[in-house]
Amino acid sequence: MIKIIGLYISFRWTYAWVEDFSRFDLSYFFLWVMIGMCFSKSFREMNNADMKIWVLGIFNERIRKASYFYDLNIKKV
Repeated sequence: MIKIIGLYISFRWTYAWVEDFSRFDLSYFFLWVMIGMCFSKSFREMNNADMKIWVLGIFNERIRKASYFYDLNIKKV
């Protein structure tokens, strides 16, 4: 997922040289969120399943708690 996001960011960077208006909207906000995700080492180390759990955990409390206990069990091993 992060490789695809990085490809999208590189497209937006090259497109910005041609024509790209910077205005504060949802697309601009998510662009900077994706740039931050690409700079984060923990996001770059995630596989697609981990990324899916992270995204679903934003919206669902039950998944967030289950992934927290899953992380605790991994750290004990």
